[in-house]
Amino acid sequence: MKILNLIVLLSLVTLYTSCQKSTEPIETDKPLPGYQEDIPWPSIADSPWPIHHGDPQNTGRSDLSGPITGSIRFSLDSVVIGSGPTIGPDSIFYFVSTGIRPGFFAYDYDGRLKWQFPLANLPGDEVGTPLIAANKTIYFNYPPSGNLYAINPDGSLKWKIADRRYVGISLNIGLDGVLYIFDENRSLLAIDQNGTIKWEFPSTDFFTYTTTFSTDGKTIYILGSFDKGVYAVDIQQQQIKWSFGIARSFASPVVDAKGNIYVIASLDSTGVNTHGLYALDEDGQIKWSYKFGEKDGLYYSPTIDKIGNLYFGGRTLHSVDYQGNFRWKVETSEWISSPLVCDNNSNIYSTTIDWDNYKVSVVSYDSEGNLLWESIIHDYREGFFSPAIGHDNTLIIAPLRSNFIHAIK
Repeated sequence: MKILNLIVLLSLVTLYTSCQKSTEPIETDKPLPGYQEDIPWPSIADSPWPIHHGDPQNTGRSDLSGPITGSIRFSLDSVVIGSGPTIGPDSIFYFVSTGIRPGFFAYDYDGRLKWQFPLANLPGDEVGTPLIAANKTIYFNYPPSGNLYAINPDGSLKWKIADRRYVGISLNIGLDGVLYIFDENRSLLAIDQNGTIKWEFPSTDFFTYTTTFSTDGKTIYILGSFDKGVYAVDIQQQQIKWSFGIARSFASPVVDAKGNIYVIASLDSTGVNTHGLYALDEDGQIKWSYKFGEKDGLYYSPTIDKIGNLYFGGRTLHSVDYQGNFRWKVETSEWISSPLVCDNNSNIYSTTIDWDNYKVSVVSYDSEGNLLWESIIHDYREGFFSPAIGHDNTLIIAPLRSNFIHAIK
């Protein structure tokens, strides 16, 4: 009987201890090393595409799904495209037209005009892509007249600055709401939301194209105009921190969630195998490089997907992972003719141009390099602004100097 009681007691003790909660931490799925958290930026609109190439870090990444079929939803005519598109919280998209019908336009997703802000009919091509701030004010520069505009959501003028010629294809905005733009003398200017110039940093070395912000908002990365690839500018001290590369590029830097900077640049003065994708730390030191060997062609900004894979190229579309390891490349007969963008499924979108056959297309690839669709838009132009991804699987395409703006679904 005693033995039986002992067996029962031991069984109860075992059952009790097995039911106790373990104090050891439970292993859960950890994000991949390159996983990209969205960088909080309270000064910019909470909208699908409030700024050139998607965000102040120039990632070209959207949290929405892009087009599925590649069919044209609508094309707007009777305009001359002078800027890239941006999309507001209410899915209204904005762009600037120059030439025969100059103005700042607001359209809905069905292609209906909401309003038009008139602009002077003056010679000029590229205009600053509109930027939508958190307070819903829309900013853009109009180089033909030299003005910088602030427009209310109803299309009325809030203010304009006409003291100099403001240039570049995009503005950027700091965490505190200060705007950053170039003038024709290549000076970087900081302008508050009332239109007052806070400071300017003069330099003849800047390429007045686009800017990219660091994750902490303290540094702006600017393309070099002549013998440098990129400059890092401390906006608190208004001084250059470092430079990298030896030749100008049209591929503005991309900054990831951990502050790494991705630059298409050259370090080879001989011109042989000159281009590479470089990952730099915040001090401008090389973390890794991927030499892709192509020395001819125009390279636009890369894009980085949610798990840290990068996509870029000229006539060949390349992809590397977060550590710079080769994933794949796709040889095409067309040149990539706009900054690359990606959606929440890591599908890639771009425009391409076939110089020999005068063919312009919008293309989409999945994250493994498989072509999903190609849509020929019969709108021969040499360059495109960054596409914009919006709600309802819509991609807005704006060809420079075209008479059309296209919505792809």
